[in-house]
Amino acid sequence: MGVWKLNRGGLFLSVLLPFITAAPEPVVSMCVEPFLRENDNLSPVCRASLLEIFDPATARDLDIELAAMIDAGKHFVQATYYLEGDGPLVFTCYEHLSALAHAIAIESYPNTEAKARQHAGRNMALYNQLVAQAKARINPGFRFYR
Repeated sequence: MGVWKLNRGGLFLSVLLPFITAAPEPVVSMCVEPFLRENDNLSPVCRASLLEIFDPATARDLDIELAAMIDAGKHFVQATYYLEGDGPLVFTCYEHLSALAHAIAIESYPNTEAKARQHAGRNMALYNQLVAQAKARINPGFRFYR
């Protein structure tokens, strides 16, 4: 599913999503979910996308995916800033894209691993599955660079 699908909801979703994911769980379930269920004036697409977050499996996947985006995002940002330069990039572009590929494949993902550990508990098979799933979410962004 992923953040890509959830972002279809438009501006309302992009404004509300950081507050929903940052708020403590009881606040979200007590305030936001009833508001979304009772308010028919919202866009049906936004409302459905936001209500989808409250499904426990979707919330777990979103949590893991956001952690992976934080972990891998710094590498994408650094590569993007460098590749926006005005020098002779043709000589160093390959090196920077190789470094990005290496960072995505090899680097540690501390936030992702912490969230996977939190959701998996002592189940190592689930932990490995969640980390692999999170790393798979990063690959479309890397393929965009190629």
